[in-house]
Amino acid sequence: MRNSGMRISAIVEALVTAGATPEMILSAVRAAEEQAIDALERRRASDRVRQQPPSRDSARGGRDRL
Repeated sequence: MRNSGMRISAIVEALVTAGATPEMILSAVRAAEEQAIDALERRRASDRVRQQPPSRDSARGGRDRL
């Protein structure tokens, strides 16, 4: 997986060092996980589009039948 942000362990370490409550840490972890899932879903959608075979029209250069 590409590095799309800070590692969760780095986020947790910073929050613990700052004296964050468990609830604050849990919120940060959930937000980081949601962002990672969203990025993965966007990449998969992009891959699906890219891997689709070209349509018959685009194979003919996009010209319409006359």
